[in-house]
Amino acid sequence: MSSSKQKCPICGFQNDVSIYVTGQKARCQKCQILFEVKRSESFDGTIGQGEEGRKSEEHQGVQKETLIFSDIPQIPGYEIIGVIGKGGMGSVYKAKQLSLNRMVAIKVLKSEFASQKDFILRFNREAEVLARLSHPNIVPIIDKGAKDGLFYFVMEFIDGETLRHKLKNGRLRFDEAIKYTLQILRAISFAHKQNVIHRDLKPENVLIDTSGNVRIADFGLADIVGAQNDYSLTGSGMAMGTAHYMAPEQRRDAKRVDRRADIFSLGITLYEMLAGEVPQGNFKKICQLRGDVNPAIDLVIEKSIASKPQERYQSADEMTTAIRAAIAEVEKKTIAAGEKQESDELIEVKSISSVKENKKLKRYLLFGVVSSLIVLAVVLLLVWLLR
Repeated sequence: MSSSKQKCPICGFQNDVSIYVTGQKARCQKCQILFEVKRSESFDGTIGQGEEGRKSEEHQGVQKETLIFSDIPQIPGYEIIGVIGKGGMGSVYKAKQLSLNRMVAIKVLKSEFASQKDFILRFNREAEVLARLSHPNIVPIIDKGAKDGLFYFVMEFIDGETLRHKLKNGRLRFDEAIKYTLQILRAISFAHKQNVIHRDLKPENVLIDTSGNVRIADFGLADIVGAQNDYSLTGSGMAMGTAHYMAPEQRRDAKRVDRRADIFSLGITLYEMLAGEVPQGNFKKICQLRGDVNPAIDLVIEKSIASKPQERYQSADEMTTAIRAAIAEVEKKTIAAGEKQESDELIEVKSISSVKENKKLKRYLLFGVVSSLIVLAVVLLLVWLLR
C-alpha cells in the first residue's frame, strides 16, 4: 500500500499526495516548493543524502527513492539544506559550502527572470555592490555565479533571528531599540559613504545574531549613486521597497531616491521598535505610549520621517548625533533628579542634626543653671554656719 503523505524536502511539511501518481509534480502547501511525487511505502524526503548512506540502506534491504525537485537549485560546491525565505526577486537557501564545510546563505534569482535583461543586470550589480561592503553590521557576500540559467550569490549565514521575528513578542526595551538603531546607523553610514543606498530597510532585513548584534541583509534593492558611477539597480524606475517603510519620494519616483530614503525607513523602524506598530495617520508620540522615553526621542523620529527629504536628517551620522544627544538629555535629567533627591536628603539630615544640637544645648544650659544654684546654696549655707 503506497503512502498518501509525502514530506517536503525543504520545510518537512507532510503533504497529501493521494490524488497524484508517481512522476507528477505537487506544490508544498507550506513553503510552495514544487516537488516530484514518488509514491512509496518507505518514502523519505531528506535532501542531500550521501552515496554511502544510500548504499548502507540498500545493504540493509531498505528501499529508498531519490526525489527530483524542480525548485531546488543544484549549485556546484554547495549542498542545499533548506529554505530561509522567499521574496519577489527569488529565494534564499541555507546551504553547506563543501570546500570549507561551513554554512552559508544562497540567494537564487527566480528562473523566469533569467530571460529578462534588466533583472539579470540588477542581480549582477547587486553582487558587485555587496562585494564592496565589508562592515561588522552588514552581511557580506562570498561568491556569485550562474548555473543552468539560475543566477545566484552566496552570503555568510547568520545564526539568529530577524527583527521582525523579535517584534512578534511586542515592543522592545528602550535601551535595546536604541542599541539596534545605532548599529543600523553605523552600517548605512558606511554604505552611504560607499555610494550605496539600501532602499528597503525594514525589520525583515535586519538580522540579530546570537550575540545580540545587528547585521543588515538584502542590499538587493540598493542604488549606487555618484557622478561617475550612476548604476541604478532599478533602472526602470520601479518603486522597489515595502510600502510602510518607503519614503514618499520613493513611491513617486524611485530613480530620484537618495540616502535620505534610508533615514526615513529607519525612522519608521525605530518607531515600530518602541511602539510595537508602525506610525500611520495621526499617530501617537512614543512618550504618550510609554513612560520610559524622553520626548527628545519623539523629535528624532519626527525629523527622520518628515515627508520632505530636505527636512530630515541629511546623513546617518547626523541622526546618530541627535540620538546620542537625546540619550544624554535623559541621563542628565536622571542625574539631576538624583542630585536633587540627594540634596533634599542632605537638608533633611542637616535639619534633624540641628534639632538634636539644639536639644543638647538646652540640656547643657539647664545643667549649668542647676549647678550654679547648688553652688550658691552651698556658699550661703557655709556663711550662715560661720557666724
